[in-house]
Amino acid sequence: MKNKISFISNLLASKKIDSSQKERILLLTKKELDSIGNSNELINIKIAALEKKMNTIQSPSANSISENIMNELGEEYNDFQVIINQVIEADETMIHQHTDVENEMIVTTMEQKETFDSLLLDMSKQADEAIIQKHIDTKEIIFRGAIEQQEETNLKLLDIYMSPKDLKDFLIEYNQNDVLKYTCHLIDGDALLNINFFTKTPDYNFDKHLKLIKLEFFNLSEKYKTKINKNILALFGEYLNNYIKEEDKQKKGWSSDNVKITWSSPELIKWVNLNPGKCPNPDSTLNSTPFNFQPFRINNQQTRVQNFNDIVLHFKSLFHIRRDNSLRAAIDLVNNNYFLNIVEIDCSDIRENIEFFTDIDKVKQAYKKIIEMCIEFQKDIDSTIKPVFGLSLIEDNDSIIFSIHHKNSIFGKTSKNTISREGEKTKKLINLINGVCDMYLKADFGNDDYAQINLWNGLKKETKKLESFKGVQFNLIFYR
Repeated sequence: MKNKISFISNLLASKKIDSSQKERILLLTKKELDSIGNSNELINIKIAALEKKMNTIQSPSANSISENIMNELGEEYNDFQVIINQVIEADETMIHQHTDVENEMIVTTMEQKETFDSLLLDMSKQADEAIIQKHIDTKEIIFRGAIEQQEETNLKLLDIYMSPKDLKDFLIEYNQNDVLKYTCHLIDGDALLNINFFTKTPDYNFDKHLKLIKLEFFNLSEKYKTKINKNILALFGEYLNNYIKEEDKQKKGWSSDNVKITWSSPELIKWVNLNPGKCPNPDSTLNSTPFNFQPFRINNQQTRVQNFNDIVLHFKSLFHIRRDNSLRAAIDLVNNNYFLNIVEIDCSDIRENIEFFTDIDKVKQAYKKIIEMCIEFQKDIDSTIKPVFGLSLIEDNDSIIFSIHHKNSIFGKTSKNTISREGEKTKKLINLINGVCDMYLKADFGNDDYAQINLWNGLKKETKKLESFKGVQFNLIFYR
């Protein structure tokens, strides 16, 4: 108790604490003294006078607030120090006389350390939670309707360029956030200790963990809501919440695989209630069983999902290109499902050790659309010729370039017409990749017209003449 009172006294003397915070500390101090049961009438009278003095202090400028408050308090503050010392003596006497009281009043080192930190943190969390509660209905409508709105928007060209660097920053920040990162990684012993620290619980508490997850995601989504496509935030929102309407769950879920299980699914909540203290996505070192459910398949029936660990790792695989989740593997999946025996595709130049963050679903969709555009144009010229493609993934300083090269073709327009008149298919392609990657076109436009055009990078479209080029190449540019 003595250490705790000294800690509070030091806080009152600090110039870093403003008047409203000191008033709050005084109020908490009074409650603490009341709880001690001190009957010293003089102490109570002086505390009341000190409170009254605090309430009459006028609010000065931010730069001089601490100094003016201390000057106003004057001898009252010194009296407060005397009061504290009297309380300490009285309290120590009580501790020696009453063993039961001693057990209740001894404050651990951890409690001393958290006295003021927890006050400020709780005030901050309460404010954030109040904001979330105030806007939760609006947020739910936004998340539920974002995909439908995005599909409607995709019917026309977006006039606003969205930088893929913002998407990259959002994904990295989510992946490195002390709370959110455990929604895309399995939880080991160290992770469990971290979660318990942030939720202020000695043992794992799913309800508090989920509440903190939603709070952190709310703050992050507010930061990026005007910088990245709403369908990304909608996907993350659906994964963490339970926004999908019950009547839509047969046909809808999060991601293109329409996964129905989320961090807020009723099935998971039921499992948590039956397994208190257990996290739903433990790694093998915890010797704990994850949340299990009726198995289902994703990735065109090629991947079996049977527990929450599978869900978490699948979610991670949607945004992180790396050796064990390479772009080559994603492209091979598209080729096997849609283009087998239709075209000839060489993927040998796609490096599998390049790592970066992006929306992999959108990349796969853009790749599929580009191949389809090239096949359709090839049929119009000569349907007897089988299209030949060469794919590559390379690094260029801070850029990563995914090239789709249609080797035995020319582009269907002149370079001038490509800039002045965008076709409907090109517009849809741009809408698809906006905010995911920049896009350049390098091509033989016919009649010795060789050029590179920045189809979508936030700048005015320009033609860069080339001495020669064979075929048509779409370059998708990502950043790290």
